[in-house]
Amino acid sequence: MRLVITSTPCARLESIAGVLARLGIGCGHETVFGPDRAATPDADASWMAAPFFARLANPLRILQYRHLDTVVDELDASGLFAVDTPERRFALAFGPESWRESPELISVRRWVTHWRELAARHAQVMWSIERLTPSRLVEVLARAGWDRNVDDAEEALAAMGLS
Repeated sequence: MRLVITSTPCARLESIAGVLARLGIGCGHETVFGPDRAATPDADASWMAAPFFARLANPLRILQYRHLDTVVDELDASGLFAVDTPERRFALAFGPESWRESPELISVRRWVTHWRELAARHAQVMWSIERLTPSRLVEVLARAGWDRNVDDAEEALAAMGLS
């Protein structure tokens, strides 16, 4: 695997996986770092990769972020922290110990901030999905060994609603 993108849920990771797929890069969405652990693609975009960034030596590690209020609002609406799910247990397992002992102390905003900080410690690249330009995408992909052109990147971003 040559590239791992992480963030939080509701940060458009599925969209960036689609962009990479349109550029001919085998990128899964939560296929390596996810509940089903499928075959290893060239890249994976998964919020569940964040706790493992420190252990990943070879793939280029990217933290993708989205406007904090948007993520918090969408996560609140999703109910991820409202019920006991495997995703919620995973999220809490890598949070401060006080959250595991008293999950009612967690706020979605605090969790998102913590998760971003967790990933940022070992990310080699960070980008805002709202401000990702075709040239920036091409530049980062080149660091992972993929030569793509700006026109194709612009088309792929637009096709996934990211332009």
